[in-house]
Amino acid sequence: MSILLDANTGEWPWILTRDLDIGSDDMLDEILTSRFPDVTNTDPVFDAPELRQIVQLVINAILYATSSPSWDVIASPLKKVERRMSRGDAKQQASTKRRAEALRSMHSGEDIWHLPGKIPISHVRALRELQRSADGELFARSLVRGHWRRAPETWNDRSPRWIEPYWKGPELAAIVEREYRLKP
Repeated sequence: MSILLDANTGEWPWILTRDLDIGSDDMLDEILTSRFPDVTNTDPVFDAPELRQIVQLVINAILYATSSPSWDVIASPLKKVERRMSRGDAKQQASTKRRAEALRSMHSGEDIWHLPGKIPISHVRALRELQRSADGELFARSLVRGHWRRAPETWNDRSPRWIEPYWKGPELAAIVEREYRLKP
């Protein structure tokens, strides 16, 4: 994974490359801390929490984008024109080549994927502040299953009430997933 860091100072941006050693059964935490066995670079920037958060954000975006084959894809107009460059006579090929050159200034050769919803990438500061509470406990967000609740004694109608499932925890916190199994 390559990350381009630009401070908008007019100087060349920095390129940071992070290689991940991903096994087929690795969990996200293992992927974020993975290194190839022959790595000798011990630069502290690779252990910085900010880099870890960026890598986690990129991995989550990749997983989100590739989790379903039903996303709308708009093919690049440049790619369409380049496919036609070898067809036709010399005049048509020259015309297609001119069209491709004109499109290169406005379009890349990549397809566009329209994802449902948004992937927020501007919340790094808020995430950093939410990482730990005053007592050092990590913030997490989890889905609370639906359940029955008895009304307090002060209410006139004390019949049990159904509480719908809801998300517990701060909106920007990491989601904790649990697997529930029914016992016989």
